[in-house]
Amino acid sequence: MLFNHGADVFESEKERNLYYKFFAGYFFNDLVSGYEKRVKSFYELLFQQGIDKEDCFGDFKLHEGMRIPSAVSVTFDFHGYLLKGAKDRGELADILIQDHQNNLFIAIEAKSLTDWNYEKDIKVNSERIMQLKNHSRNLYQVLLLTDEKFNNCKSRKIRKNSNWGKLIKHDKNWDIPLRVITWEDLLDICSKNIVESDIEIKVIEFFKALINKKREDFRICS
Repeated sequence: MLFNHGADVFESEKERNLYYKFFAGYFFNDLVSGYEKRVKSFYELLFQQGIDKEDCFGDFKLHEGMRIPSAVSVTFDFHGYLLKGAKDRGELADILIQDHQNNLFIAIEAKSLTDWNYEKDIKVNSERIMQLKNHSRNLYQVLLLTDEKFNNCKSRKIRKNSNWGKLIKHDKNWDIPLRVITWEDLLDICSKNIVESDIEIKVIEFFKALINKKREDFRICS
């Protein structure tokens, strides 16, 4: 079972375990009923609700002629060395979404237990994502956090070396527009698009339990 939680269940604390299970096992899995609805709701979350919000930086919108697709391609832990001629071979996205219909890429940096860092997770990543320009001019960057981490970093924006403070002071000429969303946003989408209620309710409960865990909650006592 992929989606089983409890005190006696062994579960990795690694963030890739969470986003693999969520995006590949359920959310963007075209074998799971309701796939097209989830894709549509994801685009609505990113592009239609993100305009003029404080968690949206740069021209984060679908441009003229673009339409919400019914399907997207998704891969994980995508590195620059896979791009011909790329100078930076490092990882540019935990989750890379390729929208063939609109010829765009959405690069997601996913965090749950660990904290994000402006230089490493935003600035350096954006430079690596720019290497996709040879394949599309429509590039978008997304930072995925928990509600708790999102609210905490915003509340500390005036502190010295605040990551959120650095983010809002970022060069206004955003080469790649950025949006911050939360795991809770995505789970809300799931709750509103339940198709097979009994199964999907258990899946959503699994992810809610996982994102609410602290590091010590993953430790298995002998």
